Amino acid sequence: MRSDYDNYHGHCIKNGEVLTPGGWKDIRSFKIGDEAYSVAPDGTLTPDIVGHVTREHYTGELPTLDTHFSHMAMTPEHRVMVERGSLIEGVPFKDLVQGDKIRRVVDWVGSSHTSVTLPAVLKTSRMKVQPTTFAAEDYFEFMGWFVSEGSTLKTLERNRKRVTLSQKRADGRAAIHALLTRNGD
Repeated sequence: MRSDYDNYHGHCIKNGEVLTPGGWKDIRSFKIGDEAYSVAPDGTLTPDIVGHVTREHYTGELPTLDTHFSHMAMTPEHRVMVERGSLIEGVPFKDLVQGDKIRRVVDWVGSSHTSVTLPAVLKTSRMKVQPTTFAAEDYFEFMGWFVSEGSTLKTLERNRKRVTLSQKRADGRAAIHALLTRNGD
């Protein structure tokens, strides 16, 4: 993939992670030829080959941008994907203006999943057999509840592990109960 980034000597921060087809990778470990995801001009997330790596010393205060939803800190020349009208372009951080819409999401072009299969866990004789395959919608609903209302617990007695979901609202408890019932509670 070729973009205006090819003519740009990138500036970023010394710490951070970059999404790659193999997962998140420390930005400091990248070499020419490594693969990383990039945002294509049409707004899709696309694997790309790292064509150059720039390491420069930066002196000065690191500019920041704080909104209700995010915190950004980077060098003034670091490019940020911005939607301006129908155009998506890389704009140096220092050139952002009020009203710029920073592109925080990309268009999904992958395949949809109808189910999620988890690895089986070691079962003891007292454990109830639990399913390992779930409807994708149910799995993601559970993960949403877990991230917002859940926790894990490891008890000292018999080294037991538990997942808990807490919910004060009756309609929330009913939704969690229905979800767990559908999935083998």
